[in-house]
Amino acid sequence: MTPEAARATFLKHIPDGADFIAANKDLGATDAAIDKELCRVADILQLAEEVARPLHDEVAKLTKRVAELEGKALTDGGIYRSELSYRPREVVTSGGQLWIARMNVLPGQKPGTVIGDEPPWRMLTKSYRPMPAKEAA
Repeated sequence: MTPEAARATFLKHIPDGADFIAANKDLGATDAAIDKELCRVADILQLAEEVARPLHDEVAKLTKRVAELEGKALTDGGIYRSELSYRPREVVTSGGQLWIARMNVLPGQKPGTVIGDEPPWRMLTKSYRPMPAKEAA
C-alpha cells in the first residue's frame, strides 16, 4: 500500500487521525516514520474490514430473518374488549373461546360475527368443560 493510500485509509477510519499525525510530527517523528506506521495501521484496518464484511452481511441476513419471524408471531390481545381494535394475528378470548384476528378488526366487531364476505375472526379453540372425576374413571 502506498503511503498516500495508507494515510487516506487511516484518516477514513480514525476520527482524530489528523491530530494523531500532527502530534507525532510535533514529537519529532519524520514523515517516513509516520508513513511507515500508517502503512502498518492501514494494513490492519483493511484486514479488519475484510474480516468484518462477511460478518456484517450475516448479521444483516439474521436481522431480516428475525423481523420476518416476529412478523408471523401471535400477539396476546387478552380478553376481547369491544372498544378496542385488533391487528392480524392478535389472539383474544371471548365467551370461553380463543380467537385470532384474520385482518384488521374495528371496534365492535366481536369474535364470531361475520361482516362482509370474510369473517374478521377465526376460532382457534372452543371452550370445553372437564368431565367430573367419577365420569372420567
